[in-house]
Amino acid sequence: MIEWCQDFPRTKALSPLLEVLPTADSTNRVVSERDTGSEEHRVVLTSHQTAGRGRLGRQWLSHPGESLALSILFPPLSPGHLSWFPVVTGACLVGALHAAGVTKAQMKWPNDVLVDGEKLAGILCESLSSGRVVAGIGLNIEFHGNHEPVPGSVALSRFVGVTHAVVDSIVSDTLLGLRRWSETTPQDAEKEARALVHPVLATLGQQVSVHEMDGEVWSGTAEGLSPQGHLLVTTPAGEARVVVASDVRHLRQ
Repeated sequence: MIEWCQDFPRTKALSPLLEVLPTADSTNRVVSERDTGSEEHRVVLTSHQTAGRGRLGRQWLSHPGESLALSILFPPLSPGHLSWFPVVTGACLVGALHAAGVTKAQMKWPNDVLVDGEKLAGILCESLSSGRVVAGIGLNIEFHGNHEPVPGSVALSRFVGVTHAVVDSIVSDTLLGLRRWSETTPQDAEKEARALVHPVLATLGQQVSVHEMDGEVWSGTAEGLSPQGHLLVTTPAGEARVVVASDVRHLRQ
């Protein structure tokens, strides 16, 4: 097994409040409990998360050492920043993966990172009662040979040699990119978000199926993003619809 979860000096330099835990039930929960109202960016990560959560109530399941669970606590954001926060988190992670050598990494709106259609990472962002927000990331690092990975998933080790330095660079680059964007003015939040998201968002131009919370399923073409970062989909009948929180799946073309 690769010993990748060791020191994170680059991340520590950006966030002195970094905590590297041997295990955690949910890094989002842990970092939320550390919320003291400080303006500093607190980071919690582990290589063994036992009760990880995904979007729409899903679980993030992994074996010890197979994945990185990372949560970053941010100061309160403007409304314009807040609506774009999940997709910008994904875009910053994709940028960090590109820098690490995973050049085919792309986003699927709003919270998955894919390589050739297989899931490498997932994102869960949450708002706290204090007004602060959490960016939660689950990144597959390596799969052990004694069990089968979740179908449709892929690990970082397929694309690059994994060391703690590589993982540190991915974490720190993601944190730095997201922090820089969060510090832009509210007037510039949308423009800067689009500059980060559009180049890496594979969903744009795709035929997609949309699975609503009430069970409705419909399809169309993903045409763009709204001023709030929501997905704009045009149905075959020409109806323009806005997707805010539904499950979106790419269709084979």
